[in-house]
Amino acid sequence: MSQPNTPAGDYWTLYVAYTDLQHPAPQTRLAISFLPNGEMDLTHTPPGNLTKANTLLAPTIQLMQEFLGDSTFDIWRFFNWIIVTYYWSLLADLGQIAPTAYGAPNPISQPVPFASTNNVFVNETLFQDYVAYYNSTLSSTIQRYIGPQPPPVLLNDETRLQPIQTTLLRSYTCSNRQIKPPLDLIIAVLVADYALIMGAYKIVLFITGWLQRRKDDGKFKR
Repeated sequence: MSQPNTPAGDYWTLYVAYTDLQHPAPQTRLAISFLPNGEMDLTHTPPGNLTKANTLLAPTIQLMQEFLGDSTFDIWRFFNWIIVTYYWSLLADLGQIAPTAYGAPNPISQPVPFASTNNVFVNETLFQDYVAYYNSTLSSTIQRYIGPQPPPVLLNDETRLQPIQTTLLRSYTCSNRQIKPPLDLIIAVLVADYALIMGAYKIVLFITGWLQRRKDDGKFKR
């Protein structure tokens, strides 16, 4: 069974998909893998994939370097930071600090539980790595557009995320079926069928008008 693709594992993989416009064949996917600390996992990333992906994204990389004013900007570290922080933040919204993923080929019957070891909001070392990247690469640009940011929260026993009980609410527009009063029923049917009735009426008018014009034209020709 292959490992589920999740940042909670020993590594996770980002797929860069593209199609050659000159030869529209099946989509090509390039696997780029990352370690929990945000560095690229060269063991699971074929060198050819990284070279090809850098070529495909060269215009974007240049644009980001100019925007940030950083000629050493690493787009892969940026992708990892965005996806991983969003992943763990979304999981935290559901009250969880570790996921249960599902692997191939039978995703229903093979749940794979993960520990919170690689959660950046639980692991203090990883938290410092991600905060350091934010401070060195993204902070100055964000402050340029939205103003000074509050001081970062230090990760300790008081601020470290803990699992909490979360309730998901579901609502329905109608839970009990019941017959409407006669007047309400008639109005509802007429309103719902108005468009169909008027559409059919206009079609009848069009056909009868067309037949009448043909009949009148025939009279004049005689």
